[in-house]
Amino acid sequence: MREVVTWGPAGVKVLDSAKLTRAQAGMVAEVGETVTEHGGSKRGKFYSAPDAIMALAKLLGYLAKDAAAPPAEFDPDQITFDMMTRAYLRMKAEGLVPERPPLKSMPLP
Repeated sequence: MREVVTWGPAGVKVLDSAKLTRAQAGMVAEVGETVTEHGGSKRGKFYSAPDAIMALAKLLGYLAKDAAAPPAEFDPDQITFDMMTRAYLRMKAEGLVPERPPLKSMPLP
């Protein structure tokens, strides 16, 4: 999340989408903003990292395609975000990614 949003004492800032890499932009599922006469709100949804890691593990052969959990020797810390992004894009191109809403949601002030 720190790749696309910063926060601190001065508040929350969403980074300019034009400056994001393809991998960074790929983790963002949805961004929205509501502006009213009384203020407004910003919200963002991110794709689920655990789902991406499980899909990548299946794609790389660490898991059977019908596995519900990874084996004990599978270390998700060895999986980089770029690896997940490439695997996701490959799976999507092959029609292996079901169309469904994102699983993670985080409201932004």
